[in-house]
Amino acid sequence: MSLHLLAQRLGVATGYTGARREQVAVPDSTIVAVIRGLGHDTDAADWIDRALAHLDASDTARLVEPVLIAWDGHLDQRAAFARLGDRRVTLRDDEGRDVGQLLDDMAPLPLGYFHLTVDDDPSHALVISAPHRLDAPTGRQLCAFAPLYALRPPETSRYADLRELDDLVTWVAANGGRGVLTLPLLAGFFDEPAEPSPYAPASRIAWNELYAIVDRPSIEARDTLIDYVAAYRATRLGIEQAAAGLGSEPFQASEFLQFLAAHPAIAAYARFRAAGEQYGRDWRHWPERLRHGEIQAGEVDATRVRYHCVAQWLMHTQLAEVAARARALGVTFGLDLAVGTHPDAYDVWAHQRSFASGLSIGAPPDEYFPGGQTWGFPPPIPERARADGYRDLRAALRHHLGVASFLRVDHVMGLLRLFWIPDGSSPAHGTYVSARLDEQLAVVCLEARLAGATIVGENLGLVPAEIDEALRTHGILGLTVAYGALEDPTTATQPLTAPAHDVATFGTHDMATFAGFVCGDDLADRVALGLGNPDDARAHARRRMRALDAAAAARGIEATPGALFHATVVELAASAAPWMVLAVEDLWGERRPQNVPGTSTERPNWRRRFAYTLGDAPEAARNLLHQAAAERAGGVRSNDAPS
Repeated sequence: MSLHLLAQRLGVATGYTGARREQVAVPDSTIVAVIRGLGHDTDAADWIDRALAHLDASDTARLVEPVLIAWDGHLDQRAAFARLGDRRVTLRDDEGRDVGQLLDDMAPLPLGYFHLTVDDDPSHALVISAPHRLDAPTGRQLCAFAPLYALRPPETSRYADLRELDDLVTWVAANGGRGVLTLPLLAGFFDEPAEPSPYAPASRIAWNELYAIVDRPSIEARDTLIDYVAAYRATRLGIEQAAAGLGSEPFQASEFLQFLAAHPAIAAYARFRAAGEQYGRDWRHWPERLRHGEIQAGEVDATRVRYHCVAQWLMHTQLAEVAARARALGVTFGLDLAVGTHPDAYDVWAHQRSFASGLSIGAPPDEYFPGGQTWGFPPPIPERARADGYRDLRAALRHHLGVASFLRVDHVMGLLRLFWIPDGSSPAHGTYVSARLDEQLAVVCLEARLAGATIVGENLGLVPAEIDEALRTHGILGLTVAYGALEDPTTATQPLTAPAHDVATFGTHDMATFAGFVCGDDLADRVALGLGNPDDARAHARRRMRALDAAAAARGIEATPGALFHATVVELAASAAPWMVLAVEDLWGERRPQNVPGTSTERPNWRRRFAYTLGDAPEAARNLLHQAAAERAGGVRSNDAPS
């Protein structure tokens, strides 16, 4: 069938393997919607033949691929230049210097990005000279995880800011830990209606100014849940005051101008946010002149623009200071890279041709979400990302790795394929669209090596074996989540293990806390919310309880959350995993989750604050962190030793 042939040429799956290993056929209507989203006109009667002819013509005309990889500096010139004949090739580095002599001498390229052009031809290629494998982390370290928004300041008159992140770093170091990991700290939409999810940012190249350290008006912050609108109003007043005071501080004003010169995208971002405040969040409804990815100085309110520029400068400076203090204490600072952005985000507005309209990223039906999930992120168009030299990915990585030396890539499978869902359709009617895994991994490896960072890929769920193999090949760590072993009666009685190529943890920000897991709160909540088959959830709960009872009996302890957590923390700490991550809330037995996937207004996701300040944390919590750190510093169990 010609439609399926076209889909194959474009990397659109016409069928896929579902969660139960069943073969799922994708409806033709979905295939057409996805191909339209990729930029093809589907209105004419012969549109399929036209699209195939266009692809054939493009393939014939292209003398060189838009992206070439030189692993460890070695470019396969015979493969890359097979169609060039006698045409002259020019190679320049990012500074514009001609380095073509390296190609003539068949010498390896230094690490970096290079730009290849062909004389008398529009062909252009980005050459990525990347390390084939990242260096393995040294030692066996313990990392504490906490969402920054959830940390409680000692004062009751404000919510958390970077002071609390600094305190967390100090607290972890004092209790034997060597790493701090938090959720994305990216800019968001916090005016009415606030978007609390850190995974729906307003940009992947701008920080969340709610965390800036400024003099704020006092607010009532005694309650458990964060009022983001109130927090934003108070923070904005503080940043506006700081912006107004810049004129009387020449040194700070000079630093601010240097920051803007070094980060030219910030001014464009600030104008975008200013326009959103004037005309509404959805840029598709702005005045026609402002909708298309560019706003000139003077077209929006200058005071609002200055506010957003100062907000980014403050966050850039203050977050760098926190990261520097972490390094001084021997603590690795880690961030999470969100897989996408809010549909109204700056990134989508600024690079509209790079994103498909009328579709969303999500996940197909599985055991936990029989209806699948729609995440609301506009899908990036793979071939346009290639043509742009993976501009957005490079910018997002550099933004994060400017401060973080440990980066978790959320939904790392997205480097290979993403699940596209037409607007108005059920996720059951979505399909996968493939991207260039090797090229994007080359970008990740290069940016990580340049920053001296460790990369972790969140490889959970329906992940193809190709992803796990690629992570191991390139020295990118995966995840071992202990919940899987603890709820399986065949493995629960065995000591918890994790291999040397994974980060060891109990759960993630999308899962129950340890105490909630042991008590079955997550499964009971699923029944209450109507997420999935109640009988399946109850059967799952019974199986989990049997496994946990067996786990406790094998360890000679009571099947209580506290006893099981203490025993299994010590076990997992003795594994070969180079990093072990413990959620701070698990240390004192919190049962409530921070996020319940598949819900929005049904649950107060991304808003709940910790029950304690770090200074008031129970002594038992600090002792357990110390014990896990000591176990990490000891030897690896023989059955966990790297092969």
